[in-house]
Amino acid sequence: MDIDFVTDSSYEIRFEDMFDLADIQRLQDEFSDATGVASVVTRPDGTPLTRPANFTRFCSKVVRGAEKGCANCFRSDALIGRYNPKGPTIQRCLSGGLWDAGAGISVGGKHVANWLIGQVRDESQNEEAIRAYAREIGADEDEAAAAFREVPAMSRDRFQKIARMLFTLVQQLSELAYQNVRQTLFIAEKNRAETIRKVQHELAEVMATAGSEIEVFDMARRELAGLMETKNFLIVDYDETTRMLSTRMHLGVDEKKLPVRWSADKALTGIMMAARKAMHFSRTEIIRLVDEGLIEFVGDRAETWVGVPLQNEKKVFGAMILQSYTDPYAYDDWCVEILQSVGNQLSVYLEKKRAEGALRESEEMFRAFFEQNSVGFAMINTDGSWLRFNDKLCEMTGYSREEMQEMNWRDFTPPEEQQRERPLLNDLISGKIDSYTIEKRCIRRDGSTIDIFVLTKPLRRPDGEFRYFASIIQDISERKKSERELARHQEAIIGSMAILAERRDHGTGEHIQRTKFFVQRLLELSGGERFYPLEHLPLLAQAAILHDIGKVGVPDSLLLKPGKLTPEEFEVVKQHTVIGGDVLAAAARILGEAPFISYARQIIEYHHEKWDGTGYPHGLKGEEIPFIARIMAIADVYDALVSERPYKGPIDHEKAVAIIVEGAGTHFDPVLVEAFLACADEFKSISQSGDTPVPGR
Repeated sequence: MDIDFVTDSSYEIRFEDMFDLADIQRLQDEFSDATGVASVVTRPDGTPLTRPANFTRFCSKVVRGAEKGCANCFRSDALIGRYNPKGPTIQRCLSGGLWDAGAGISVGGKHVANWLIGQVRDESQNEEAIRAYAREIGADEDEAAAAFREVPAMSRDRFQKIARMLFTLVQQLSELAYQNVRQTLFIAEKNRAETIRKVQHELAEVMATAGSEIEVFDMARRELAGLMETKNFLIVDYDETTRMLSTRMHLGVDEKKLPVRWSADKALTGIMMAARKAMHFSRTEIIRLVDEGLIEFVGDRAETWVGVPLQNEKKVFGAMILQSYTDPYAYDDWCVEILQSVGNQLSVYLEKKRAEGALRESEEMFRAFFEQNSVGFAMINTDGSWLRFNDKLCEMTGYSREEMQEMNWRDFTPPEEQQRERPLLNDLISGKIDSYTIEKRCIRRDGSTIDIFVLTKPLRRPDGEFRYFASIIQDISERKKSERELARHQEAIIGSMAILAERRDHGTGEHIQRTKFFVQRLLELSGGERFYPLEHLPLLAQAAILHDIGKVGVPDSLLLKPGKLTPEEFEVVKQHTVIGGDVLAAAARILGEAPFISYARQIIEYHHEKWDGTGYPHGLKGEEIPFIARIMAIADVYDALVSERPYKGPIDHEKAVAIIVEGAGTHFDPVLVEAFLACADEFKSISQSGDTPVPGR
C-alpha cells in the first residue's frame, strides 16, 4: 500500500481525525496526575486540542491573565512543541522562567500535534525574579509571588526523565497514528476502487445495449449524481478546424443557462483539452486566470469547475464538464478521479460509434460506387474465381450474374493474354509491384472479343497478408478501333511522304519498306525493350520509314547526279538530316512531343552519325548517338549497298556484310553488328526476293 501521500502538503492530516480526543484527554490527565506536571495537547500552531491538566495558578491566572504574558506563553509553547524526531525539547518558559518540555506527534514525518508538559520550578528560580517579570508584563507582584510559591518544585534530573518518558509515549502515538492513517487510506482506496468498478460496470452494460448516445450520457450522469453534484453536466464536441466547442445536450434541469457554442480559445475547456488530462479549477484559480487574461467568462463565473478530455491516441475530440455555481468545494481530487474514469469509457464508446458510423457510410458509398459505376468492377480470388463483381461487368461480357458466378477470369481471357498477365498477378501477390495496368482482349459469351483496359491492385490484411485482387475493367473497343483506323491512315500518309522523298532519289518505295523491316528485326534481336517501352517498338519501326524525309529539301541536280559528288556538293546533301529534323521539330510544335515524332526525329537527324564520332551532322560518338539511330545506320547502309543508285550499282550480300563487319567500332555500334550478323540471312532473303516484307510477321 503506497502512502507517500503523507509527504504531500496538499493532503490534510488532522490529529483529531486519527484519535478519539476523549481518550487522549483521559491519557493526558492520568499522565499529569502520575507525574505531577501540567499537561496539554495542541495543534502545531499552539491551538489547544485538550483541556489543560494540573495548570498552576501562576501560569493560568497571573501570566496568561496579562496580555503580554499570554503572548509570551504562546510563543514559548510553539518553540517547545516544535517537531524534533531525536528527543523532547526541554527549556525554560519564555514567560515566567518555569521549566517546560514538549514532544511533537507526527505521521510519516508530518507534524500533526504537540504534547506539552511543565510548569515546575527548581532551586534556580527565585521570588525576586518573579516579581520583576510581573512588573514587566503588568501583573500584580504580590499575587505573582504567592502563586509562584504554589508551583510544584522538582529537580531538573527528574523533570528530564519525565520528558523522556513523554517522548517515548509520543513516539508510540505517532506510530499508532501512522497505522490508523494506513488503515483509513486502505479502506478509502478500496471503497474508491469498488465505486469506480461499479460505475464502469454499469456504464459498460448500458453502452452495450443503448440505442442512442443520449441513453449513455444520461446513465453517466445518473451514476455521477450519486457521488457528486451534477448540475450543469455537459458533453462537449470540439471542431479542431474552427477551434469551436459545442454542447451535445443539456441532461436534466441545470441551475444556469449554458452556452451552446463557444470558442476554445481563452476557455477553461480549451486549457484542459490542450493539456490532454483532467483538470480542476477552484474559484481562486478561475479569478486568477481571468485577471491574467488567459480566459474569458462564458456566462456566469462558476465557483468550481472540473473537466476531462474525450480523446483518442491522436487527438482530443470533446470534453465532459461539471461546474458548480453555489459550492466552492463541490469537487475534489476524488471527483476528478471518478470523472476521469467515466471520461475514458465515454472516449472509447464515442470513438467506436464514430468508427462504426464512418464504416457504414463508407460501405454505403462503396456499394453505390461499385454497383452504379459505368465501368466494370471485380474482386477476384487467387484461384481466379469471382469474389464480387458489378452488373456492368456482366453487361460487358454478355453473361448473366448466375453464369458469372460459376466462371473465373481465365474463361474470359485468351491463352496468350493469360500468359502475359500471370507474371503481373504473381508480382502483385509477392509485393514486387503495387498495381498494374494492361490492355487486352476479353472473350464474350457469344465468342466475340472486345478490347478492355484493366487496372488491378492487391487488397491486403493489416499485417500485409494478401487477400484478393481488385480490378477496374473498362471496355475500350471503340477507342481501339478508332486508334487502329487512325494508325492505318497515319501509316498511309507517312508512307506516302516517305515514298515521295524516295522517288526524288529514283527509289521505288521498296527501300523504305525494307529498312522498316530491318529496323524491326534489329530491335528484336538487340533487346530494344531495354531502351523503349514494349508497346513503342512498332512505333520505332514505323518511324524508320521517314529517315530520308529531309531529301525533299536537296536539289535534284545533286540527288540525281550520276557521278561522285564534290566535297561542296556533299555538304549540301548532308543537310538532309538537318532539314528532316526541322520538319519533325515543326510537327512537334503543333502536336506536342508525341513518342512517334520524338523517335522519328532521332532517326532522321542522327542516322548518319558514326560510332567513332566522324559522322554528321553533329559528330556524336558512341552511346551519345540515340540507340534507334544506331540501328537505322546499319539498316540504311546495308540496303544502300545492295541496291542500285544513280551514282552506283548494287554489290552482293556477302560483300555488304563484310563492309558492315569492317565498320564495327568505327562506323557502327559493335554490339548491333553482332545482332545484324544473327539475322543477315533474313536481310539477304528480303533484298534478293524483290518482295516487300511484312513487319511483325
